[in-house]
Amino acid sequence: LFPKEESIGDKRKKWFEEYTGQPEIIISYRKDSDDDNSRAVCGFTCEKGFECFMDSLKYVAFDDNIRIIMGMAFQGNKALKKAVFPKTMDYIGMNAFDGCISLKSVELPQGLGGVPASIFRDCKSLEYVYIPDDVEIIGASAFEGCTSLKSIYLPPSVKYICRNAFKSCISLERIEGGVGIEQIELCAFLGCEKLTDFPFCSTIECIEPCAF
Repeated sequence: LFPKEESIGDKRKKWFEEYTGQPEIIISYRKDSDDDNSRAVCGFTCEKGFECFMDSLKYVAFDDNIRIIMGMAFQGNKALKKAVFPKTMDYIGMNAFDGCISLKSVELPQGLGGVPASIFRDCKSLEYVYIPDDVEIIGASAFEGCTSLKSIYLPPSVKYICRNAFKSCISLERIEGGVGIEQIELCAFLGCEKLTDFPFCSTIECIEPCAF
C-alpha cells in the first residue's frame, strides 16, 4: 500500500505546530440559523472542542468556512502574535485587531477591497503587513500608532489613503510601491518622523492639510 499523501490542511497544521510550539487553533463558526451571516467570528469554539476566550489567544488560523470577522472581534487582545486568514474571507470589520500589542505580522487575504478603518490601530509590535493587489483603500487609522512598522508595500491598486492611516508610525522610514495613489487625506502620515522615502507619483491628485 502507498502511504497516504498529506492534505493541505495536515501540512498547515504541522507547520503551525512547528512554528508556534503549540497545536493550531482553528476558528470555526456555529450555524445557528439559515442566515448566511452566521458564518462570523464572535463567539467560537476551538478545534479541540473546548471554549476559547479572545483575550488569551496567541496564535489563530481561521477555518475556510469563515467568511466574516466582525468589528472589534479581537480588540485589545494583548497576547495575539499571529493570525492566518483563509482565501475565502469576504469581510473584516473595523477595529477587528485594534490594540493587539503583540501582533507581529499579518498577511491580508484577497477580496477585501480595502484595509478596514482602525483594523490594526495601536498594534505596537507589528513589523510586517502584506497588502494584496486588489486593495484600493487604506482605511482611516488603519495602522495608526503601529510604532514598530518600518516599511510597507502598497500595490498599484491602492488609490486612497484615508485620514490618520499611518499617523504616529514613528519608525516608518519608507513607503514602497504606491504608484497608483490618487488621494492622501488629513493627517495620513502625521508624526511619521523618520519617513524619508515616499513615492510622489504623477497619479496623486490631492494631498490634504497636515497629511505629513
